[in-house]
Amino acid sequence: MEAHQERVACLAADVRGDTVFVSHVRQVSPDAADSLGVSATASIEQCGPPEWDGTVHTHVALYTDDSPSQRFSGQDRTAMQMWYDRWHADGVFCVAYSKQSAHCEADGVVGGMRSRPRYVH
Repeated sequence: MEAHQERVACLAADVRGDTVFVSHVRQVSPDAADSLGVSATASIEQCGPPEWDGTVHTHVALYTDDSPSQRFSGQDRTAMQMWYDRWHADGVFCVAYSKQSAHCEADGVVGGMRSRPRYVH
C-alpha cells in the first residue's frame, strides 16, 4: 500500500468452516505490470498445487475517498477463472485492501462442476 503498487503472492491456506487459515505466502515478481495491475500469467503459473492453493493480491487504487475496493474486480475474477482452468483444483483467493483487512473466497471446480463461491472472512 505504501508503495502505491499492487503486489501478488502465492497463497497456501486451509479452509475450516467460514475461516481461511493462511500458512504461508511467497511474493510473485511483477511480470508485464503497471502500478495498478499485475499480469495474471506469472501468478497462475507459479501459484499452483500442490504447494499453493491460490493467490492473494493487494488493491491500492482508491474506490471510495479513503479506501480501495474490498471485493474482487471483474479482472480479478477473470484471473481466478484462468487459475481454475489451468489447475482444475479448488482454490482460495484473497484481496488485501488495508494493512489489517482482507477479503477471501474459497471455491471449487473439482469434478468439472463449479460450486457456488463461499465467502470467508
